Amino acid sequence: MEVLGEPVPNGSTLPVGTTLSLLATPTCGDGPASAWQWTANLPDGTDAPFVPSAKVQNPTLTLTAEGEYAIAVEFWDPIGAKSCGAGLLNFWVGEGP
Repeated sequence: MEVLGEPVPNGSTLPVGTTLSLLATPTCGDGPASAWQWTANLPDGTDAPFVPSAKVQNPTLTLTAEGEYAIAVEFWDPIGAKSCGAGLLNFWVGEGP
């Protein structure tokens, strides 16, 4: 998974207020992906929706609170078959663990 074209290593620490521009590029399956589903595990009480939605290839997500985040994306091919395993990124916002 990349942010603004740059890989973000698992376990990274990012500042509050960062807007991530997510890039989903599956590297498996038959043909290009035609559907995406992003999910996020956010700190308690946090509401940080994917913009414009969780069903687009490259949404943004603004990190609004300190804590641990986990973002995942799944892909489907043009005939509706899941084309790869989910991509997963875990990171901290704020001071870190």
